[in-house]
Amino acid sequence: MKNTLILFSLLSIFISCGKGTSFYPNIVSQQNIQIDSIEFEEVELNLNDYECSYYGYSYIRDSNLYFVDKYLCWLFIFNSKGQVIQRELGQGRGPNEVVTTNISSIASCQNGDLMVLGYTLDHYFFNKDFKRINTYMLQENNKTEIHENSDTYTTFYPNLVIKNFGDKLYYNLYSEAENFNFVYTPEKYYQKAYTLMQTNRDSGRVKKLLCPYPPFYQEHIGELDAMISLNYDFDSEGNLYVGFEADSTIYKYKQDEYPIKAFGYKGKNMNQNYQAIRSWEECSKMVSEDRTNKGYYTSLYVSPTDNYIFRTYQKGSHDSTDGLQIYQNEVLIGDVPAPKGIKIIGYIAPYYYSEIMTDIDIDNDKMYIYRFKL
Repeated sequence: MKNTLILFSLLSIFISCGKGTSFYPNIVSQQNIQIDSIEFEEVELNLNDYECSYYGYSYIRDSNLYFVDKYLCWLFIFNSKGQVIQRELGQGRGPNEVVTTNISSIASCQNGDLMVLGYTLDHYFFNKDFKRINTYMLQENNKTEIHENSDTYTTFYPNLVIKNFGDKLYYNLYSEAENFNFVYTPEKYYQKAYTLMQTNRDSGRVKKLLCPYPPFYQEHIGELDAMISLNYDFDSEGNLYVGFEADSTIYKYKQDEYPIKAFGYKGKNMNQNYQAIRSWEECSKMVSEDRTNKGYYTSLYVSPTDNYIFRTYQKGSHDSTDGLQIYQNEVLIGDVPAPKGIKIIGYIAPYYYSEIMTDIDIDNDKMYIYRFKL
């Protein structure tokens, strides 16, 4: 009975600390380098003369590649060899069209639905046959404390990542509220702010805010302001993996409740000499400059079919490559040069695939992906 009570007490401490902003587990990192290089194959996608803005969002489902056009709202489906096999959606008010004029992000849901998000938090859901089946506006949680109130925050449009697990949707956030932001109230912000929001997928009601900033941000207040967001993904059991843009550590959450592990290594040759942002007037310019020219962690992908975690990072304008880290069972097994701008989004046997890339110029507009084997 005594041991049971001790175990229960420890669990209660973990759960209660997980709700606070200061608790994160000690970092325990291991490496066993087995991969020194990867051969990336570029595959060009053939649009068959379809009109496209070349800006958008991509995902993988049923061994095909999907691209949702940000401005024209078309959805293109390609096979793994890059041939377009279907075009759906488009702008309009019909039952198979997207009502919004511009798309801020999408989410590929586990049940096969596609969620399309407008710029006023207007949500549109389409089923596997691309029929619109649900629409709603986000319903805030209206908490008293400013850092607990979802209305305080805005979605992180520079790299908005929306994911579905079970009956929930997740969005990365930050705050520009007058008395709670990273520029004018940084100590309060990095101690109390949350970076991820969980909602009910079917109703749009905010359920909770989670993922406070780790100690790394609290120890470098005012030095990391251009890289205030996070990358995240879920494993097949619903455990949440989080990697902040400036922090070399990856944090594993038990489901989405509280962190239980911390591991990771800094990427190679990263320029993390960020500019200090002291006013909103200079914020947009300096954030854009740093995110273009400096190094930071850009994506996190947890493979559902094996024990691999892929984390990409930008080194900076001084280097002709970016980087890709591979972890297996949370042990670093590879950190290799990778093409500029690459983010890993899925697996179609025997290849892992990047998101769809675009190269836009007057004479040679094209879309392409990178793929590789391990």
